Parts: sequence; structure tokens; C-alpha cells
Amino acid sequence: MLKDERMLSDIIDSLKTYINSIKGDIARIDNEKILLTPSRMKIVKRRR
Repeated sequence: MLKDERMLSDIIDSLKTYINSIKGDIARIDNEKILLTPSRMKIVKRRR
């Protein structure tokens, strides 16, 4: 999926929609990892 940017974008959009519906949180760890959490957990995000 990393080579097909359109497919990756569609998947990320659907994950964001799902996470917003359950009031969770989403964060990108690196190019190959995405962290999803349920509503009672939040991710502390820092920009480098």
C-alpha cells in the first residue's frame, strides 16, 4: 500500500472517519505505522 498513494489515502480517510465516530484518536508513528486509540485514551502529539 505504501507504493499506491491513492489506496493509502482512501484507507487513512476511512480510518479517520471511524476514529471520529467513536471519538478516538489517530496518529502516524512512522511511514509504516499508524496508532489508533479508543475514546478513553488520547495520544500526546509532539511535532519535531
